[in-house]
Amino acid sequence: MGRKVTEMQEKMTNVMEMVYDPRRLNEAWRRVKKNDGSAGIDNVTIKDFKDRSKILAPIVSKKLKAGTYRFKPAKRVFIPKEGTSKMRPLGIPVVMDRIVSHSLTQVFEEIYDKDFSESSYGFRRGKNQHMAIKYVQSLVKDGYKWCASIDLKSFFDEIPHDLILKLLRKKISDERVLTLVARALKAGVVIDGKFEKTSKGAPQGGLCKALHKPSYAKKVIMQSNQLIPVI
Repeated sequence: MGRKVTEMQEKMTNVMEMVYDPRRLNEAWRRVKKNDGSAGIDNVTIKDFKDRSKILAPIVSKKLKAGTYRFKPAKRVFIPKEGTSKMRPLGIPVVMDRIVSHSLTQVFEEIYDKDFSESSYGFRRGKNQHMAIKYVQSLVKDGYKWCASIDLKSFFDEIPHDLILKLLRKKISDERVLTLVARALKAGVVIDGKFEKTSKGAPQGGLCKALHKPSYAKKVIMQSNQLIPVI
């Protein structure tokens, strides 16, 4: 699917071609359909998009190629936070934005995934929480006595946009992709029909998953070589 990242230096200047590759976008659309989900601020459902996909899908690729793609604000809703009485914010992007975000996720996986620790299990293809539990169990058998559960408060609400782009630039020199990510981060949110700017953070449910791939979390969390991180 698209070009494999085998020669890293050659690929980093042509990342946008990987993002708008029709086969990659088709795979992204397949994942979006599978995940289903509610409509964004345009009220276009998965079924609505599917009925018009032959018209809309080429528009996505065309706009990405031309550099004119613009993300719409995410619909901000609040859902119960598991294990507490608190509510956490969730951003619901429009379907077209979800497709682009999934395509970015695929590209970031190819570029960044190999740099993550083998003991990192969160949001990585082919890994899950059950595998993380088994890994911790193996550490106990090896003699480790302590396991710390750490939750970074408001993690995705507080991500500095400048830091994200700075870290991306360490491996990506394609300004078209960096501009696309910046537009997504600055797209804003709509709460009860009112638009709000986003000067920091990434709405959970939108580009959020793609941003697990660059090593932001790795930089923040994995500071000590004396710890074995299970993320």
